[in-house]
Amino acid sequence: MRHGKHTNKVKKKIQKSNMETLTQLETLVTSIKVDAEKFFDKKNKSAGIRARKSAQELKGVLQILRKEILEESKK
Repeated sequence: MRHGKHTNKVKKKIQKSNMETLTQLETLVTSIKVDAEKFFDKKNKSAGIRARKSAQELKGVLQILRKEILEESKK
């Protein structure tokens, strides 16, 4: 029985990690959208820099999500 409880805790931790990754993705996409609109509509150069920075972060988070999905599919 003890092994089963430990396994459930690990699964919950993995699920939480996956949800954190998805939340981070949502936040970054929203941030990029806002900053890109400011850049294109109002020609705000600082917003363009922020959008590019967030896009780079998004690339990294997507890579993490890709790894998480691959690990989960191997189970």
